[in-house]
Amino acid sequence: SDESMLPRLERGEIDLGISPEKYLSPDHPSAFVAEDGYVVVVDRSNKEIGDQITLEQYLAADHVVVKLAEDRSASFEDWFLEHVNVSRNYIVSVPIFSMVPSLIANTTMIATMHSMLANRLKQNFPIRLVEVPGSFPKIREMVQWHRLRDHDLGLAWFREELLNAAQKAASRSGSAKKS
Repeated sequence: SDESMLPRLERGEIDLGISPEKYLSPDHPSAFVAEDGYVVVVDRSNKEIGDQITLEQYLAADHVVVKLAEDRSASFEDWFLEHVNVSRNYIVSVPIFSMVPSLIANTTMIATMHSMLANRLKQNFPIRLVEVPGSFPKIREMVQWHRLRDHDLGLAWFREELLNAAQKAASRSGSAKKS
């Protein structure tokens, strides 16, 4: 789900990829999968951060960040923060989002995560979620496939199943609350 998907798609190494909209190629078809906001993940007993986090607290805090690509390219939130001239204090970098809660637990570190995933992970870790400070844009996740595979019946069936599953997941998490 990063910039490295496109060369692999072009070479036919992958049938399709799911990526933030900003990383899509204009040369290939795509479809909307889901839209999600961001939350800040904090330890459940973190007394420095209440029900909200100010921009000052956010910038002063130690962050766990996720770097998904082999080349460790910027995540969507890194890209956004750089474009509004805001930088975070990176302490730990991990390759997958599911590692974040175990690093946040029992510390004062924080992380910025997609809301739907964070709401699922908080069920298994001593964390809580607070609104991001300011106005983070929502992330639009898209599925993209090679234009030559546009009429592949098997891939079309799989895309339809994927989109139906994403729609069901979004409707289930729509009622999920923060904290």
